[in-house]
Amino acid sequence: GIEYTCGPAGNSGTNFEEGEYLCEVTLPTSSKPNLKDPTELDYIHLPYFLTYYERNMTVRNEISRFLQKNTFGPTASELDELEAAFAVLMGESGDITNSPSDETSNETSDGPNSTV
Repeated sequence: GIEYTCGPAGNSGTNFEEGEYLCEVTLPTSSKPNLKDPTELDYIHLPYFLTYYERNMTVRNEISRFLQKNTFGPTASELDELEAAFAVLMGESGDITNSPSDETSNETSDGPNSTV
């Protein structure tokens, strides 16, 4: 089965520094045909490392994902309605239907940190 261990890195490596929180996952053993006898398998014992992961989704994709998990699936009108409501909550103006959320460039005096 799959095993994992998480904790601070004991040393630095490619794309991570000592002390950075990482998880090591041990996947099931892979195999390849034996060079001398192709009817036999040689097992490969190599670790896999995920050294970096960044999730970057648009507001519309996040809303769609939410609706997929909590309803029978989103419709275009539901996405438009929730996306518009989110824009109002974040103090954004204009049509954000096809653009990623960028709170820093869309903040105004009525932005998310202002009081009403």
